Amino acid sequence: MGTDRSSARRRVLRLLLVFAAASAISSCGGSGSPTGPSTTTTSGPSCRTYTSAATVTTTPLNAAATLVVSATFDTSTKQLTELFKSTSGALCTTAVINYASIADFVDEVRVIPGVTLALSNTQTNSAACGSGSGTGTYSYDSMRRLTGFSSPGGTTTYTAWDSSGRPTTGMFSSGTTISNVYDNTSRRLTQTQTTTAGVKTVNVQSFDANGNQTTVVVLDAGGATTSTATYNIMSTATVCK
Repeated sequence: MGTDRSSARRRVLRLLLVFAAASAISSCGGSGSPTGPSTTTTSGPSCRTYTSAATVTTTPLNAAATLVVSATFDTSTKQLTELFKSTSGALCTTAVINYASIADFVDEVRVIPGVTLALSNTQTNSAACGSGSGTGTYSYDSMRRLTGFSSPGGTTTYTAWDSSGRPTTGMFSSGTTISNVYDNTSRRLTQTQTTTAGVKTVNVQSFDANGNQTTVVVLDAGGATTSTATYNIMSTATVCK
């Protein structure tokens, strides 16, 4: 039973750390950084209200597990620090996401589902969530569109974007392709991953009006739900440019 719970917690973390704000859906192609915030569109928000505390419950294959998440954004270091703990209080993973400016952090929710403008994401695991630490770096083009993410687990490249600068087409280093469809009205992102063997997996991510994640649903090739992560937001914090 302990092994089942540990595996479930790792599944939660994979959902959280792959799909959550800091990016999410990315992985590839060398280091880089967004251009300065002076290129931010005038329609961008002046402030961002982000989740500072939440519980996240995942139900993969009927094995429910819950993590407690807390987050703080330090305006002096321009870092978002996320702590993922078990319900007993044991630390599972620490994620530190670096930004070039406060404006970049705020501008990630200029559209919902949002964009990615982070520089890097360092994750350190402990306890039931595994061990070790790794850093992923984001790369961008001159229009501040995400072109890739590179981490110890592999790379991802993006080659097409929508009018808001969000990636629509990409590929993992394994050869698995990525197709992203954004629904601004429903605040929903549907990502389809297709392996080189033609096997498809669909991830449906939903967000609230502030751009914070509320659910992640993973579907298999037949459309059956294989896991669901539900975010119960308990508190928020606000950062302004």
